[in-house]
Amino acid sequence: MKIRTGFVSNSSTTSFLIYGTYFEGALSLTPEGKILLSSITPPGSEEDEEVERGLVDILEELHLSYWSTDDDSVYVGHSWVDVGDDETGAQFKRRVREEIQRYIDVPDEKFGSHSEAWYD
Repeated sequence: MKIRTGFVSNSSTTSFLIYGTYFEGALSLTPEGKILLSSITPPGSEEDEEVERGLVDILEELHLSYWSTDDDSVYVGHSWVDVGDDETGAQFKRRVREEIQRYIDVPDEKFGSHSEAWYD
């Protein structure tokens, strides 16, 4: 019997499972989110690439997981493995919603569990 210990070179998969939200197109920032974005991006910056980098910096600053798709959609949230040992599922969901809604304008009904997988 042969046991394979290396990588499978003909298969590529990316997947995730989060609790959070899904955005199509531009994110709508709260006033606090706009302040944070302006503190991260260069003054007078209106270039899409710089603003996009600033939004990514916000998500990283908040330790939020995010995935961009080919059609300019973004998933934002926390992995289910981030549920604290002393936290119920409801408390975890509330924490994620509050973290995101502090900076990004998104209604409660847009939150849920999201999973995706991409195969090459």
